Parts: sequence; structure tokens; C-alpha cells
Amino acid sequence: VACRSNLRSHGSAEAMYYGAENVYGSVANLDATEVMGNANEIQCPTTDAAYAATVANSTTYVIGCAVVDPLTHGSIEDGIVSWQDE
Repeated sequence: VACRSNLRSHGSAEAMYYGAENVYGSVANLDATEVMGNANEIQCPTTDAAYAATVANSTTYVIGCAVVDPLTHGSIEDGIVSWQDE
């Protein structure tokens, strides 16, 4: 639950970053702004792994947790959470 909350925080930050910059950003981009200045510090409470945002063409993004089974903790793709249909 805590990991999914972290993923939602990153997803919200992506939306705010997009509103300000008109592109999506990496975790480093989020971290370098006032949008989410601690983006690099937030880690999965289970694995102590950092989250990664993969940005394609600056118009789509995926934020994932580095667990072995991504369905366990989930991911967010363009604002859609992977566990929405559970």
C-alpha cells in the first residue's frame, strides 16, 4: 500500500510537471524542480529501490517499482494505475 501511494505521488508530480513544462520528465527532472524536490529520495518501502520514470517522446511516461514481480506493487502509465482493475 505504501509503495502504491509513492507511485501515485510520482504520477501526480508528472501531471504537475507536464502542466508547467508541456512535457513529461524523468525522476531527475522532477527532483530538480519545486514540483517534487525529493523525487530521487523516495524509495519502495519493501525493496529500498528507487522509482524510475521512463519517458517516451516527452508525451508518455511509465513509473515503476523495481520489484521482481511488477504486478505486486504496480506501475503508473500516463496516469493510469496498473492495479485499477483489481
